[in-house]
Amino acid sequence: MAASHLSAQVVQPVPSVSVTKSEVGRAFFSSDVDLGLHGFMEEEFFLQGRARLYDLDGSAPPRILDGSHPYKTRIIVRRPTRPEGFNGVVLVEWLNVTAGFDLDIDWVQTHEHILRSGYAWVGVSAQRVGVHGPGVGLCAWNPERYGSLDLTADSTLLSDELAADVFAQAAAVLRNSRRAEVLGPLEPEMVLAIGHSRSANRLSAYYNRVQPITRVVDGFIIHGGGARLDGEVGSKVMKVNAETDLWAMAQAAQRQPDSEQLRTWEVAGSSHVDQYFLDTLEELWDRDVGAPLPLDCEQPPMSRIPFRYVLNAAIEHLRTWVDEGISPPSAPPIQTKMSEGEVRAIRDDHGNALGGIQLPDHAVPIALNSGRNAGGGFCTLFGSHESFSPTTLRRLYPTREAYVEAFAKAVKKSLDGGFILQSDADIMLREVASASVGRR
Repeated sequence: MAASHLSAQVVQPVPSVSVTKSEVGRAFFSSDVDLGLHGFMEEEFFLQGRARLYDLDGSAPPRILDGSHPYKTRIIVRRPTRPEGFNGVVLVEWLNVTAGFDLDIDWVQTHEHILRSGYAWVGVSAQRVGVHGPGVGLCAWNPERYGSLDLTADSTLLSDELAADVFAQAAAVLRNSRRAEVLGPLEPEMVLAIGHSRSANRLSAYYNRVQPITRVVDGFIIHGGGARLDGEVGSKVMKVNAETDLWAMAQAAQRQPDSEQLRTWEVAGSSHVDQYFLDTLEELWDRDVGAPLPLDCEQPPMSRIPFRYVLNAAIEHLRTWVDEGISPPSAPPIQTKMSEGEVRAIRDDHGNALGGIQLPDHAVPIALNSGRNAGGGFCTLFGSHESFSPTTLRRLYPTREAYVEAFAKAVKKSLDGGFILQSDADIMLREVASASVGRR
């Protein structure tokens, strides 16, 4: 893109956003985590204002096409109750709507780290399906609470044309939270955006075409998707992809070299949707959605590789990159090849992918964990998990001590490489200490 990006006029989102607190009933997908136990609380607010349209697809320098269009949406806030428990950083998640309703995917994956580290997390309903979708879209799920919401400008804009500015205005409200009071007594020092899958696609367009104009976000984590990123925008961004994403989300075709603004991490053996996500969300899904997620796939579904630990590390690296200028480590890509016209991972004798970030569960395997699967529904996103036979396990790890020692070395390698945090390394070591592998 043209170098004129660097001199693009910065235009803050429209400041006259009305913020009100929602009161009727309870919030959709309100957290089932005991937030109070961690010194956190949850509140939901409605944002109402007038949004602008951005040129998201053009080859010309980023520009505003027109404004202003009425909207009303909601944000859900999970934050430390007291200022002394706040680390100064707000994570703003573009809520995912692939399933036909708002999903806080990155909260689910990283909430343990958010709670122990004192982040504030805010989910933004930016897209039409999440608000207006049938069945469990917000307006249909609870008309009394959400019936006044509108992301279509009175049904005149039906293709999420307002989504980018709605997200920008939510971020701007958080930057000025003392005025809007959405963060209570907390005073944010940094706003980081995060989004998964289709939300990653939206955030990459936002990064390329909106960030040069608004500059209300300090850094980005684009998780499990996204287009190629404009190197002239200048804002720090980390792309973090599962093995599945290389083909299911076309990320192999979107690879870019690391730079002063960009890091790309790929996690071998991991899936776009994994077992931890399913287990963590199961009761909440049953409570607010009802219908179970279909799992009738060709291979046993859901990778068990703990992708979330890498995502936790990425958040910390982005924070220090923005704040202190300390660059995150680079990581090798997953090794791939073209086969019958599609991207495939190059695999070892067990079927596990080579290259990429190799977490201990992958580097010291007791199962085949793959990002690939097939079947109906969302099976192509689930990856697969197949335990090794007892014979294979005995050959790989003749004793329990051999397995535990190899796993501990792999934990240290991941920690020293900067791809996991000490707190998550400690969890992994505690879990392997009780493993049954190698017991006689």
